[in-house]
Amino acid sequence: MSDLHEFEKKKIYCLKWNDPEFPKSLRTIYHPPGFLFFQGNIKKKKKSMISIVGGRHPTDLGRQWVRREAPEFVKMDKVI
Repeated sequence: MSDLHEFEKKKIYCLKWNDPEFPKSLRTIYHPPGFLFFQGNIKKKKKSMISIVGGRHPTDLGRQWVRREAPEFVKMDKVI
């Protein structure tokens, strides 16, 4: 199964940095990401956001941390 098909199945979307919907707060940082992968409504405004940055090959500890902490950020109504 291709990655693209898997993204569609999981409703994961992608924006290029020059897309009008790309968040201004990310576009204006030093060395912004070229692409933003997301789930949900990108237009939904929230009071605060948090980024989780990691490598392409995360450690088991890194995966465990994200699985444990990301749901807590969602409960606090954060954009991740």
